[in-house]
Amino acid sequence: MADYGENPVTDPDNISYAALTGSIAAGWTGNTDDELLIDYTNKRIALKVQGTLGDDGITLKAIYSKLKDAWQSDTSGAGSSNVLIRFPFPMVPITDEQFQLVEGWNWDKTQTSGSATATTPELIRTGGWQVVNTAGQTTEEWAGVISLGDLPAGTQVYFDQQNDETTDNTLDFKLTRKVNQAVQLYRDDNGDGTPDFNYRGYFKMFVREWQRTYSASAFTDIGVTTATYQAYRFPLTNAADLKVPHAETIVAGTGISCTAASDGDLHTYTVAAGHGVTAGEKISVSGFSSETAFNITNESVTAVTATTIVVDAATPAANAASDTGGTLKLPVFDNMFIEYSRDTADARTLLVDIKGTHDTGSVSYVVGDVVQSTNSEWYIAILNHTSSATDPSADATNWAAFDFDREISAGSGNYYAFNVAVDGDDDTANYNDGAANTQEIYEFTQYKLRQATNIDETAVGVANADTVIGKTADQLLTFVGDTLVTSQGVYVDSFESEDINSIDFFDYTNTVRRYDFVAFLTLNFGQNLIDDTNAIYKIFFTTSDDGNFGQSTAELVETNTTGTFMEGTVSGASSVSLSYNYDGNIQRGGGTGGTDAAITAVAIGLTKGQYVKTTGTIARSKTNSVSLVAALERNYQE
Repeated sequence: MADYGENPVTDPDNISYAALTGSIAAGWTGNTDDELLIDYTNKRIALKVQGTLGDDGITLKAIYSKLKDAWQSDTSGAGSSNVLIRFPFPMVPITDEQFQLVEGWNWDKTQTSGSATATTPELIRTGGWQVVNTAGQTTEEWAGVISLGDLPAGTQVYFDQQNDETTDNTLDFKLTRKVNQAVQLYRDDNGDGTPDFNYRGYFKMFVREWQRTYSASAFTDIGVTTATYQAYRFPLTNAADLKVPHAETIVAGTGISCTAASDGDLHTYTVAAGHGVTAGEKISVSGFSSETAFNITNESVTAVTATTIVVDAATPAANAASDTGGTLKLPVFDNMFIEYSRDTADARTLLVDIKGTHDTGSVSYVVGDVVQSTNSEWYIAILNHTSSATDPSADATNWAAFDFDREISAGSGNYYAFNVAVDGDDDTANYNDGAANTQEIYEFTQYKLRQATNIDETAVGVANADTVIGKTADQLLTFVGDTLVTSQGVYVDSFESEDINSIDFFDYTNTVRRYDFVAFLTLNFGQNLIDDTNAIYKIFFTTSDDGNFGQSTAELVETNTTGTFMEGTVSGASSVSLSYNYDGNIQRGGGTGGTDAAITAVAIGLTKGQYVKTTGTIARSKTNSVSLVAALERNYQE
């Protein structure tokens, strides 16, 4: 596929024409010189990539001008009996970028030429046209589509004119990189006013290349409600996407091919460059038949190079062993999916279906309407009905719990409505203890949005459900710096807990919702506590309205999970990470939420670790830490 080089023919003097005595098809092969072919018998005009006409095509204005030259000076007839002037002129200018083909004239659409195998309309640049038959009736309208902004070589832009998310109706532009091509808006073969199709009201073009940011532009983005036959310019760019490091086959779940070798301690997998795997990520490998020890599950990567991935496997292969035929994957991507909300009739819940607070007056609700109850939670209508004073939470006849509302933050009682959910880890039911971080979840959605197939897990296996085709679906997630930002109505479930304050959720009203800031406290244990099988730890507030440390009413610090406290057994661990609701925790008293908390940490073992106490602070940070180093116990008697 050739790139559009932005160098179409603009000077009519740079091309030549031939007035054909027969049809375009009959004269096509034999003509190897002329770029413009005119079949005056059948009133057809063709462009052929040869001579000075390349894949970049020619402007519509230049074609019009060359036709005028031909009609004015054609000498193809005998003597002074020029042929072309005997026929009505084919084109009427409206502007430099808008023309009509009249008197039954039209472009040839059967012959193709150039490396892009383009038809004549696909070689016309910077203009739109209307085709009018001999009765003065419109049979066709074409708009010139031009992209603004830089795109790298090889970028494939595609477009959709039907706005039907259930089917892939997209078409690729003939040339890659930037766009300057005509697209048909209207077709009425017999000119009776009842069109065969009418796409004047919807057009959207997309660029979705792997490891580059996505972009789309539609009629609505440039202020067009009903398009006509002219040139339109659409902003469209894509930059390198630093949040998509992995090879697409890894994110897709198909994996990358690898060979393997072992030195007796480490597995070294050799793969193609550009894999994107980093140290610390977990991989699974399968497919090795001779040295099956190379087949591993969920093992952490210890080191990487451009073409190798190294794992300190628990059961290494024999010294110097090697094998081929393996497939390497990142299992974190296996447990993700996207769900679109649906009603009892399996129809999509759209943003307009979410109505806000339940109306207790005489209001008509239909199946699929979503409202908020007095308890802050949301419900979806399962029957058409007229509202009453009965709250949806107590009306199981007409309402059911809406699965796409979310409480932000946990325990706050504040529920917000969404209509799309991206699940980062379907192995957990909790919203913030998944295995995937925000970058991995984003990569997954970007992969899905390149697919010409259904991406809605809710529609899988449901006979009546409309599918959602990935490549024309709306953007779901973006990044602003290191913050993952959802599109309107999109929620992310089951993300890695440490990313809880790295996501901006935009609910159905397009209002940003954020979890209370969660601080993290790392407890580092000395060796004596690590070696003591009976060692325990507890974290108290140093001061509190209910009692200070050293009093019987001293308060244990609650973690970010309501009802769970900072206490536990050391169990041989060198450290433990604990979460704390920095904004929402008011255990110390009113007004203490959102302020630094002074803490006292204690630990005690039996046979190895003495009692140890230390103080610290939980600040608005993810890197708070306290060390508990106990002296060796020499006097305990069992």
